[in-house]
Amino acid sequence: MAESDTLLANLIPQITDRVEDAAVAALGYILGESKSSLAALNSLVRTDGVNMPEIVRVQTQVGGGDGTRPDLSGIDKDGNERLLAEAKFWAALTDNQPNAYLNRLPGDGPSVLLFIAPRVRIPALWPELQRRAGKDLGPNVRDESAPNAAVNGTEKRLLLVSWDNLLHGMAERSKAENEPPGIYANIQQLLGLAQRMDAGQFLPLRSEEVRSEIGRRIMNFYNLYIDAIDRVRMPGDEGPISRIGPVTGTWNSNGRYITISGIAGWFGIQYSLWAARGNDDTPLWLQLGGASPDLLNKISAQLGLRASGNYFPILPKTGVERDAVLDDMVSQLKAIAEVIQDAKAESP
Repeated sequence: MAESDTLLANLIPQITDRVEDAAVAALGYILGESKSSLAALNSLVRTDGVNMPEIVRVQTQVGGGDGTRPDLSGIDKDGNERLLAEAKFWAALTDNQPNAYLNRLPGDGPSVLLFIAPRVRIPALWPELQRRAGKDLGPNVRDESAPNAAVNGTEKRLLLVSWDNLLHGMAERSKAENEPPGIYANIQQLLGLAQRMDAGQFLPLRSEEVRSEIGRRIMNFYNLYIDAIDRVRMPGDEGPISRIGPVTGTWNSNGRYITISGIAGWFGIQYSLWAARGNDDTPLWLQLGGASPDLLNKISAQLGLRASGNYFPILPKTGVERDAVLDDMVSQLKAIAEVIQDAKAESP
């Protein structure tokens, strides 16, 4: 099971649109229950040799007289607020961020304003934080995973880290220090929610993407699935793929309804699965809507396919000529059809 398939990842977005608030509450709870997680947070904010006093406890949503209300505030052993943290998924910065939050930090020793955001948002969010802080912010410490900078004339720092960076560090430390399994499981649940929110959201555009061959490549995938169906289909009900419907498209997919070994299905480009499954998968998916759970499990087990529900990935070969790509796709479709046929033959 992928981390993004956890219960929290699936449940929270369905029952509330205040997903960031839920994530902050979960993070605050874990940091309050897990000494290892709090230690991992302390290690993270002591970047670039910063001699931060140890944070011994955290509070959530503590408002200040200046109108600030950070998601988390970290308190040292003397009761001083040394850490302010703002947890983001895709919400915009408020007018107070980061300047009012930097002003709220104490001036009598090291302190950190921490922003937590999706990894893919960091390249766009960090320049915006720098722009807003303006001349008060010193040179950027070049670290792509956790960029940070000092506030001129003070011991304050501005730090940006990814959810993955923070939560993986907490999980690893919790496991290494043999905390109760429930704490590790809670961290994994929150990591799953963070990864779910990461998938499918707007990624800041890069100039090379705008000028790239993305449009041409999507047309390539479209023609591949059309031609693969034509190569493997046979008239009537005799072949692996027999009946086919017209090409249909939505915001999320483009494909054709088909019948494969007598099972109703669909084959084409599935954008959300392509995005969610990341670099290790494919835009091309075969859905077997008419298959039983037992049949789906049988196909996965016999062919070693990492299915997503009733969707099976069809993996196009890379670095070869188009005919070789098509031939291999046809072989994959035929292999699935053969498992279906064998399962039918075994049925009483």
